[in-house]
Amino acid sequence: MQKQATSFSTTVLIALLGVLWTSRLSAEEQVLFDFDQKTLSVDWSAVGKISATRKDAPAFEPREGKQPGGKGITVTTEGKAGLYAKTGRVPDDWDGFDEVSFWIHRSEEEARERAKSVLEVQVYESDMKARFWHRVEVDHKGWKQVSLPLRWFRWGDKGRVPRWNAIDRFGFWFRDGAVCSIDMVFVKTSKTERAAYFDVEQLSGVAFSPADDVKILENQEFAVLSNAPLIQMEELDEHLRAVMSAVVKDLPFIESPSRTPILLIFETREEYRGFTPRFARQLNSNAIPPSTHGYTIHGVSTSYWSKEHGTIRPVYTHEFLHSFLGATERISSRGGWLQEGLASRFQARFHPHDDLSKVVSTGLERGADRSPLKELCNGDSISTSRYWQAMTVVDLLLANDGYRERLPALFKSFKESGSTNLDAQLEKVLETNWKDFEADWRRHCKKHYVAAPRR
Repeated sequence: MQKQATSFSTTVLIALLGVLWTSRLSAEEQVLFDFDQKTLSVDWSAVGKISATRKDAPAFEPREGKQPGGKGITVTTEGKAGLYAKTGRVPDDWDGFDEVSFWIHRSEEEARERAKSVLEVQVYESDMKARFWHRVEVDHKGWKQVSLPLRWFRWGDKGRVPRWNAIDRFGFWFRDGAVCSIDMVFVKTSKTERAAYFDVEQLSGVAFSPADDVKILENQEFAVLSNAPLIQMEELDEHLRAVMSAVVKDLPFIESPSRTPILLIFETREEYRGFTPRFARQLNSNAIPPSTHGYTIHGVSTSYWSKEHGTIRPVYTHEFLHSFLGATERISSRGGWLQEGLASRFQARFHPHDDLSKVVSTGLERGADRSPLKELCNGDSISTSRYWQAMTVVDLLLANDGYRERLPALFKSFKESGSTNLDAQLEKVLETNWKDFEADWRRHCKKHYVAAPRR
């Protein structure tokens, strides 16, 4: 393995719950909840039809390490319900935690009547619009310790990309019926910096075969991993730096990355397509192999080597930008207009092509080739046939003086709302309406892409 480093850098039925997280017991473990306190129901809330009662923990044969004992909670629910510690009951910075663990007990009767139950461990930011979560399937009887590495928690399906250093709420969400007891919830600390995120070595172990000669380019701004023998890391490093500089110049208000943007380049298309389902399994999820030339999952951008395009391949630029924008502006890469528009815009800048003017002209002329901007910019994923349109909308926002000066407020509103639905921000932030905005967009396209196509 080669490594290249650079110098720069909701009906609620609840009879008790709640335990304040305790102080750190050692350098390695920190108890969040042990449920031994008597009257702390004010510290927890419940959502849905659920009963949670503080009782003596079921019998447990002592062993080493943190273990159930004293009081625990007995949960009874029909499903679609959860228990959440209220604000301020857990540490806010989880960057240095490696994993979260808890003990869960299922009686023999429960195991006979219900083969399994599925729950989620959820960790939220304070406004509940950004979360990490992990699916847990329980099918045992008696006590079982569940330990979940934070680095393999998934992000919420909606909202902005969450941060491990901005945590405020912790809870259990029960997808289906369950009768169980929970005790001793604790986190393990790590001496590794930012242990809550996977590092390049861990990701390399999931992405590539141990026999591969993996090149790693890692610096303070981003990381690239590849097993393609012909890729030129120094050349790619210089290119991605230039791309980042262009983005920062056009969007000087963007935040510092909350995590490292990562690009994986596989030697073959087969390896590239095989990674996504394998990576999803690591997140206790499922995914199908991508059909496109590039794909970004959970902030990790991926593509594969092409002899025709070489080291500076357009799709590398496009996908890298998805990872970078997710890490800086925390805009999830789910195929929405803003992410795709920005990625396409900078791709076109660094990899110009002669067909762009024709694509825009045809799109303006043919209604079937474009979408009403209110529909295009609703925050949902868009088809690749609309990337040109998203790109030109973003270009308008950056080129028009009135819109450009409102961009910091627009991006801030997107993050606060957890959505890139422009309809909610158009009048409030951009101080316009859809009729005028569409007219401005048409004029911009005709001037910059049709009458005088960009090169």
